Amino acid sequence: MSLRALLDIVASVAMFGAAGLLAWTALAGRTAAVAGSSPTLPIPDKPLSLEGAPILGSREAPIALVMFSDFECPFCARFATEVLPGLRQKFVDAGQVQLAFRHFALPIHSRAVPAAIAAECAARQSAFWPFHDLAFAPPMRLSDDDLRIHAGEIGLDLIAFDTCLSEAAVSARVTSDGELARGLAVSGTPTFFAGRVTAGNFVDVSEAVAGARPLEEFELMITRILGAS
Repeated sequence: MSLRALLDIVASVAMFGAAGLLAWTALAGRTAAVAGSSPTLPIPDKPLSLEGAPILGSREAPIALVMFSDFECPFCARFATEVLPGLRQKFVDAGQVQLAFRHFALPIHSRAVPAAIAAECAARQSAFWPFHDLAFAPPMRLSDDDLRIHAGEIGLDLIAFDTCLSEAAVSARVTSDGELARGLAVSGTPTFFAGRVTAGNFVDVSEAVAGARPLEEFELMITRILGAS
């Protein structure tokens, strides 16, 4: 092979390498931009039912915030530990907002479904929210042993808890929430739908937001709904 031919080959390889690097950089930048933005969610065209969802706050509160969450999701943990306390103090305890929890266990999280089932079993004993708080408390501990320890720490009947874990109706509840999430175009956690509570225990959704949003964003959203006629 001549020197000229060899140089041509080297130049071609370098050119394709540079083009590939530019394409990868552009794609990486686009991915980062999408990940850092708040996805646009469609507002449901039908009211959402609160039936079967654990509720934090008064069921007489005029506004409901429906949350799709995953116990292994770090962004859900951020909401639970950093945002929810302020939201609870300002709006939930004041009787203005009721928070409804729906499961959306992501397939990339191997412990999300077992944790969701355990939380539903805690709900059977009227202790969903104490279990929720323990499960999200750092560092998150979600092994089978850890989930049982959480149950014991909040005073659950462990025999009833153990029996509940294998009940088909409980896993079906978790699956049903996931199907609801997908039907609403939810693709990640946490995701929130908010609106006024209507007759029959439904929510007329007027706002939707995805991601670990700051408390101030929820305050603005709730204030808008309260101010709407």
